[in-house]
Amino acid sequence: MTDLPGRFVGLDNYIAVFSSDLFLTYLSNTIILYLFLILFSFFVPILQSLMLFQMTKTRGFFRYMYIFPTGITALAGLSIWKYIWEPEGGLANFITSHLGLGTHQWLYSEELVKFCLRFPGILGGGMIVVLYLVTMNNISNEQFEAAKIDGANGWQIIRYITFPGLKGMIYIQFLLSLTGSLLAFEDVYMMTQGGPGFSSTTLVLGAYTKAFKEENFGQAMAQSVVILIFTLLIAGFVNARKSKRED
Repeated sequence: MTDLPGRFVGLDNYIAVFSSDLFLTYLSNTIILYLFLILFSFFVPILQSLMLFQMTKTRGFFRYMYIFPTGITALAGLSIWKYIWEPEGGLANFITSHLGLGTHQWLYSEELVKFCLRFPGILGGGMIVVLYLVTMNNISNEQFEAAKIDGANGWQIIRYITFPGLKGMIYIQFLLSLTGSLLAFEDVYMMTQGGPGFSSTTLVLGAYTKAFKEENFGQAMAQSVVILIFTLLIAGFVNARKSKRED
C-alpha cells in the first residue's frame, strides 16, 4: 500500500481561510477597489467613444491615439504612475501643493492608497473605446435619420438609440471588469505590494503571499478555490439577472 504524501486535513484549510480576519480584509479591499474602478474608469470609455462617434474627419486619428497606449507595457505604465504618486518629488504633490491642497503620502497612506490605484483609469482610452465605437457603427443609420426627421435632439438620440445599441457591449465590459477586479494582482503588486500594512492586499495577492512568502500552499490553494467559486457565482448571478430582464 502506497503511503500518502502527508496527513489528510479535510476542510481544515478552508475553515482557516474563512476564520481569518485577513481574508475579510482582502475581500473588503477587493470590493472597494472594484467600486473605485466603476467610479473612475467604467463610464469614461463610453463617453470617449460617444465623442469619437460624433467626429467625421478626425475620427481615425483620435481612434489611433486612444488605442496607442495599449502598445505600452503595463509595467512601464505602472512605473510612471508610481513615480507620480511619490511623496517626495512626485507630480501629484507638485500639483496639489500649488493648488493649496497640501502634500500627501498617497500610496503610503491607508486612506488614499485604493484611490491612487484606481484613479489612473480616469484617463480611459485603450481597446475598449474602439470596441464601443465599432458597436455604435453597427447601429443602423436609418434609426438615426428617422430620429432626426422626427425632431429628436442629440441627447434623445443618445438615450433612445445609441445607449440601447450599446447595451450588449456595456454588459460584457461590466462582467469583465467585475471578474477582473476579483483577480486584481498586477497593479497592486507592482505599486504597493499590498501595503501599507494590508490596506491594498487583494484576494489574489493574499493567496500569492500565503503560497510564496509564507509557504503555506494548502491555505493558498484553498483561498484560490474560494476566489474561483466567488467569480463563478457572481458571473452566474449577473448573467441570470440579464437573461431575466431580456425575457
